[in-house]
Amino acid sequence: MPRGLGRGAAWMALSYFGRFGIQGATFVFVARALGATGFGAFVAALALVSVLAPFAALGAGNLLVMHLAREPESFARRWGSVLLTVPLAGVPLTLLAAGGGALLLPHVPMTLILALALAELFFARIAELCSQAFQGLERMRPTALVGVLPSAFRLGAAAAFAFAAGGRGPVTWGVAYLAASTLAALLTFVVVTLALGRPRLDRALVRDNLRRGAWFALAQSSANIYTDIDKTLLARLGTLPAAGIYAVAYRATALAFVPVTGLLAATYARFFRHGAEGIRGSRRLARELMPFACLYGAAAGIGLYAIAPALPHLFGRGFAETTGVLRWLAPLPLIQAVFYLGGDALTGAGYQRSRTALQAVAAVLNVGLCLWLIPAHSWRGAAWATLGSLGFLAAAMWAAVFVISTRRADRADAHPRLASVQT
Repeated sequence: MPRGLGRGAAWMALSYFGRFGIQGATFVFVARALGATGFGAFVAALALVSVLAPFAALGAGNLLVMHLAREPESFARRWGSVLLTVPLAGVPLTLLAAGGGALLLPHVPMTLILALALAELFFARIAELCSQAFQGLERMRPTALVGVLPSAFRLGAAAAFAFAAGGRGPVTWGVAYLAASTLAALLTFVVVTLALGRPRLDRALVRDNLRRGAWFALAQSSANIYTDIDKTLLARLGTLPAAGIYAVAYRATALAFVPVTGLLAATYARFFRHGAEGIRGSRRLARELMPFACLYGAAAGIGLYAIAPALPHLFGRGFAETTGVLRWLAPLPLIQAVFYLGGDALTGAGYQRSRTALQAVAAVLNVGLCLWLIPAHSWRGAAWATLGSLGFLAAAMWAAVFVISTRRADRADAHPRLASVQT
């Protein structure tokens, strides 16, 4: 591992452990209170909104990290420009979420879908941008602390919801989820303002963000499709209980992947600096990180397979099938470690367009496999679709890295300024 990363990676891993641990506790409270059917409605609606969430900031947070990593003094202008993208994109996306919910989830209350849309498309994106402001400056301690605040607020809301005397429907939880997200966004914005300064609006940068950030937004939306849309399709093509059971097992794999997630967050800005040398620079950093990520991913998969029988005892009788689901999904941490490092090597060198194209293909592949397999195989079909599409993505990312590396002229295929130090 490159020198100087240990402390940053440790802070980010601690943050992600805290975040996913808190989210895990939140899921336990909510799943036990709602049951498999109510919980299935919630995760199906949340997965639908998550596909749209990256467009709420239009990828501006990634551009913020890149520019601050290369020119920290530009904070005020960059910060003001990324904040404005949220309301510009959030309103039409909320309407789109409502339309998608009516089409794909006719049995899920529209109030729940709208509450989650407001929470994820507005307030969660502001909190995420606040964390990315510190990340771009490689201030990993505040990045970690700010990142965990939204999950902590939601845990408090979940505890209050679970122990309330009545009103335990998914709509009530959706409103509580929205309230917690709103409070977290306000607090994180105050923290950034006090620590880094006030935003300053630069209309030219807003236009630049809208034009160039779309590739990052499309990449993240594609990622959310192949990680989340299976839950929405399970609710539509299968049953709500199957969606709830599958979501619980998938959450366990996400928790197991936390140390690698922390490492990736701690090194994200460095990939841009190494990528200023071209693809060979970012590839070199990815290869240095690969042994740790792969060894951990393999060990995490073995651990998930071993602990799978404990999940039904934690979540209740309605979640008995989570043992089988988790064992099917156990290879995910290893597959994800491989494709994320390859993807960050492409992004850091300015090849975001190539990464986005591959992720879009994986998203289409995942949806196609889900439509084919879920009606006949329920959650097993969703698991096969996820493993197949992510396995393809891992191989495709590294194939792209090596193909680009062999070119005589290493030229980024994104906007030229994505691979330069200019602003």
